[in-house]
Amino acid sequence: MHAMQAVPLFALLLPAHLSKNYGYALVAAFSAVYVAFSLATFLQALEGQPFIVRLGLFLTQCRVALMRRLEVLS
Repeated sequence: MHAMQAVPLFALLLPAHLSKNYGYALVAAFSAVYVAFSLATFLQALEGQPFIVRLGLFLTQCRVALMRRLEVLS
């Protein structure tokens, strides 16, 4: 999904009871996160690393950290 589709869709899905300034701030924050994610995946592609492998590695590290924490609590 392109930013020209994602940002307006995000804005449409915001609740109507939000103030105008708060809605603008949320859309700006969403846009900034979208840009950061796009830049990160672009830099990752320049390094020749596949996206899915890095995501899998991150999830594996999270799982290992969670299991270690659960062992400590036991």
